[in-house]
Amino acid sequence: MRGTFLSEEDAENRSLELGCKGIHKNKDKWMPCKNEKELHIYLRK
Repeated sequence: MRGTFLSEEDAENRSLELGCKGIHKNKDKWMPCKNEKELHIYLRK
């Protein structure tokens, strides 16, 4: 799945690229931004 990472560090780096803050966990993977709703907002920019 696009946008999911095995490491917290990779998700943090993607957050910085997108311009959002924080990361969140989805099952056993890490995702950028503080939640999925915010992630989708930044992906549309």
